[in-house]
Amino acid sequence: MAFDQTVITSGPTITPLPGDVEIHVGWTSSAAAGTYFQVYVNRTLAYHGTARECYLAWPSEVSVLVQVGAVLATEATKDLSATLPSPFASSGDRCQLAWIGGRYLDDFIKGFQVFASPAPGAPVDTTDPVADIPVYLGNQVLDGAGRGGAGRGGAGRAATSYTWTSDQLAAGVWLFQVRAYDIAGNLGPAVQVSFTSVAPPAPPAPFADHLRLHHTFDQPSSTATLLWNLSPG
Repeated sequence: MAFDQTVITSGPTITPLPGDVEIHVGWTSSAAAGTYFQVYVNRTLAYHGTARECYLAWPSEVSVLVQVGAVLATEATKDLSATLPSPFASSGDRCQLAWIGGRYLDDFIKGFQVFASPAPGAPVDTTDPVADIPVYLGNQVLDGAGRGGAGRGGAGRAATSYTWTSDQLAAGVWLFQVRAYDIAGNLGPAVQVSFTSVAPPAPPAPFADHLRLHHTFDQPSSTATLLWNLSPG
């Protein structure tokens, strides 16, 4: 079975806990009771067992990627990181990025900008962001004293989880960057990831009569022949 994410029906949810010590990771699954799961944090095996939640030490990295999947009991302790799927793939030809952030990065942080390749195989276009995610909706700070635990930067600086999902992507390798920015517009360092989209082929190009499929039939041999053009690209 190797590492099977198809049985994960929701999650993983990542909840930073007070004290900047642990994170809680939870998920639901359609797998039978007693199924073994593995949790990888930044592609390093961090948990194995039959529970559908775990508590992990807070990673030292700023960007945290968590992947959960079911495994055979005989593989529960085996490091399968080399066979993990593309880390930021959501489904089909879309890409989902997930990260944590907040005022522990900068007291004056305003949001995050996402930059992307303009076409598969092209470098990231850093001149025009494809998304702008505010650090707080409506500029309402939610991690102040009494409203959230002690986060990565100390008391009143709890981390918040963020996600962004791309539009449909053509087949190929796409590059993405996420950069925090402050109220003055200064951009922080870029975190870059790649995503390989395996999109279905485009339909065949139409004929002059706008049909995509022609056929002929040879009556003596009772043979039908189907004709179509190549798919674009």
